Amino acid sequence: MDLRTAAEELYGVDPARFMAERSRLVAEARTAGERDLAKRLTSLRKPTVAAWVINAGVRALPDLVDEIDRLGAALRGEHDDVELRELGSDRRRLIARAAREWAAAAEAGGTSVSEAVQRDLESTVQAAVIDAGAAVALRSGLLVRPLAASGLDAVDVSDAVALPEVADEAREAQGAPDAEVIEFRPRPRQAGSAKGTGSRAERGRDAGSASGGQQPRRGRAAEDDRAAPGRAAERRAAERLAAAERELEEARGELAEVRDRLRELDGERGRLETEIDDLTEQLEGAREDLARVDRERGELRRRRSRGERAVTDAERRVDRLTPE
Repeated sequence: MDLRTAAEELYGVDPARFMAERSRLVAEARTAGERDLAKRLTSLRKPTVAAWVINAGVRALPDLVDEIDRLGAALRGEHDDVELRELGSDRRRLIARAAREWAAAAEAGGTSVSEAVQRDLESTVQAAVIDAGAAVALRSGLLVRPLAASGLDAVDVSDAVALPEVADEAREAQGAPDAEVIEFRPRPRQAGSAKGTGSRAERGRDAGSASGGQQPRRGRAAEDDRAAPGRAAERRAAERLAAAERELEEARGELAEVRDRLRELDGERGRLETEIDDLTEQLEGAREDLARVDRERGELRRRRSRGERAVTDAERRVDRLTPE
């Protein structure tokens, strides 16, 4: 048994079984004489609810993870304004769908998914779409916490995955040149789509066919040079839009967490008020019992006094009547 295999097995079990399964794997490693492996297994952290839902979704819905990878590669590539708008719409739809399907799978298995967890699922998909390293971390199925993108910086995966090896793979993907990790492939167009919705390459091929393929190479180069500033501006605008959308999602996530916590506190306050009412009733009952006991004690004390006097009088009579 190696660490990666054991971790993949461990992070595939239900949250309630995590500790017991980790203990079993540690005992198995110790029995096999693999003390270093046992030590590393002991240090593996239990995932948050959101991280567990994502890990389970990665295992149960691998095709969805493939879609996230493909869309992320497309968004990190170069494309024209039409493609940019389409990809932005695709991104929003995929984020919502992935979070929805992962949550549904978890709830079907008996795990409740709160609004805050739902936001964590969405932020993780968002991070994986815009960041190659986050995509690697997501695909590993070894998350211990959800991912979140912050501005245009690389997503921090250092403590987000169970194994340092996976974090290293993610950072390597983040630092790789675009040409090595990114390939843009536009989505297939359906027949009858609106004019101008094809990729630049497709429109270029159509134009070349219409002119008999005789457009001079020098003219195409000049056209590309003129279009380059526009493409750069579009990409910067897309990055600013993505950053703003991430900030919006983070703000929504924080608001959802506050709302969830407020609901929890409201429920706790209600329970405490009920407990106070119950204790107040008990206190009032105890006070009534105390008053009853005091009344009974007073009566018994009076009876005791009368009894003591009666005993004293009887003793005196006995003394008088006793012959000397």
